[in-house]
Amino acid sequence: MALHFMKWHFTSLNGTLLHSMALHFTQWHLTSLNGTSISANGTSFQSISIHFIQWHFTSWNGTLFHSMAPHFTQWHFNSINSTLFHQNALHFTQWHFISLNGISVHSMALHFIQWHFTSLNGTSFHSMALYFMEWHFISLYGISVHSMAPHFTQWHFILLNGTSFHSMGLHFTQWHLISLNGIQFNQ
Repeated sequence: MALHFMKWHFTSLNGTLLHSMALHFTQWHLTSLNGTSISANGTSFQSISIHFIQWHFTSWNGTLFHSMAPHFTQWHFNSINSTLFHQNALHFTQWHFISLNGISVHSMALHFIQWHFTSLNGTSFHSMALYFMEWHFISLYGISVHSMAPHFTQWHFILLNGTSFHSMGLHFTQWHLISLNGIQFNQ
């Protein structure tokens, strides 16, 4: 995964086929997460181009999401679990998650950036500073994950679904998914 342009290829996550994120322009295609079609927890996801940027959440937990162009940018949550969200100007910026599946989430300043997932489906998440960058997943489905500093960068997945991951140097860069749920991944 060369992070300037960038493609992150998730071959599989929990027996689920994931796909390419080219991070400069970029598209992150989550085809499926947790046996869910283009989905995480029954949630349909789509393309995020990260420089300008559009992250299209088609649906999350039966909730319709929409386009985030994050250089300028607006991330439109039409609805998350029948919760009304609103547009953020993402240059400075804060993304306020009022509620995600009855879970309170908070501010993401996208230039430097911190995305605070207070909780996602009863899962505690933490800060992602997107310029340098650290995205701390405290826990995902009871799974401990750790820091990604994406300018240079290393994203350390300590554990994802009982699977040990390791370092990704993100400027040039290759993200090596050693194994995810006993599944061999590629750079």
